[in-house]
Amino acid sequence: MPPKRKAAANHSTVSQRKSSRRDTNTQSIPNESSTQSSRTYTEVEVEAMIARAVQDGVEKACRQFGQPSVRPQNELNSNNTNRTVNVSSQVDSSMAPPVETAIGREVQSIMSIGFPRTNSSELCTGSGTLPITIKQLMTACLAPSTLRTYNKVLSDIDSFCINILHTKLQYPLNYATIALYIAHCYEKGLSASTITSQLSALAYVHNLGGYSDPTKHFVIRKLVAGAAKLAPTHDTRLPITEPVLKLLISSLPYLCPKRYEQCMYHSIFTLAFYGLARIGELVYTGTNTARNVLQLSDINISYKGSTPTCIQIAFANFKHNANHQVHNVTVATLEKDSQLCPVKALIDYLSERGASEGPLYITPNKTPLVRHTFDHTVKRCLGFCRLDSSLYKGHSFRIGGATLAAERGMSDSQIRLLGRWKSEAFKKYIRAVPLKSANHQF
Repeated sequence: MPPKRKAAANHSTVSQRKSSRRDTNTQSIPNESSTQSSRTYTEVEVEAMIARAVQDGVEKACRQFGQPSVRPQNELNSNNTNRTVNVSSQVDSSMAPPVETAIGREVQSIMSIGFPRTNSSELCTGSGTLPITIKQLMTACLAPSTLRTYNKVLSDIDSFCINILHTKLQYPLNYATIALYIAHCYEKGLSASTITSQLSALAYVHNLGGYSDPTKHFVIRKLVAGAAKLAPTHDTRLPITEPVLKLLISSLPYLCPKRYEQCMYHSIFTLAFYGLARIGELVYTGTNTARNVLQLSDINISYKGSTPTCIQIAFANFKHNANHQVHNVTVATLEKDSQLCPVKALIDYLSERGASEGPLYITPNKTPLVRHTFDHTVKRCLGFCRLDSSLYKGHSFRIGGATLAAERGMSDSQIRLLGRWKSEAFKKYIRAVPLKSANHQF
């Protein structure tokens, strides 16, 4: 159990420990070195073989992405400068394979060559499990949602080249082609932030193929800046405040006839608010797995005598957690307001739920609570309270919690750690005066 810390302003303090979760699913592949001679190779000879294998692998990666063979950089620059668009009446729409497929094939291509073993004093290439390890590492560097986004972008720009430019998608792309693609995205109504995400996929593919990144070109950066100025976006979601939270909780007995559901939603509402939890960390969204939401085993309730004092939560799967570190969050009890107390709400829910392993929030029939069911319930609660459901979303709990933390004097670093934000992005969640206006309104 991690050491207990005093919670600041009913919010959590965060400590970190490395996750012990590890994928033990490994397969071995044939090692061709077993069929070769036992001759000892020097380090220089092995390095030369590795260099040739990598060169061959990059060449194949380029072909898989519809790219030309790797050539000297000065030749590439010359070709990019004088590049002309070749119109083709018959084009192949499958030039860009899925990112993860290309990675997997490339690892096998580079590492399929068996390197002979050396003695203990010389460089050793390892066993036949190395390609499996490399593939695991390459797959782990991108979140599943990022892979889906990148593959969608590759498909979209492939269609753009075919249907708009009437040419094949061929890498490396020059900045003029990307500029046209940005204009195309803007005309479709995509925001500057979405366009930036699209460019991230193109940058990744170019880096994977060993090319310079054309998305960093001065013209490209200015086009994105222009899109942001011409079509600025504003976050119109209102924060859930403590008065609004009380209204939502009070509506549950009228909308959820079963006590089990009342306790479940009561607990989710308060934990999402005071723990700054993303709804996707608490309920199954359909894009993650049931293992990626908060589990019963991730929860620990601390007591002082017979009185519960806080909840200790181990968040293992959350956005931007590339290192898979477990963040331990402590949410303290609210002694002055039992209706809003997240500790009491969780204890009431657990008394209904039972001790069966699995996701923390499950339905009465023991299946994970899904996101669309949660969103539907929140919408009904808002309607019952005569609040505009178009202005309050599931993320409004997190926005409200961050705003309350700022009003109660928590530092930026405390809020960032509490909400598990990787950057300063949390600042856009903090609203200017929502709590005072809410208190005045109710």
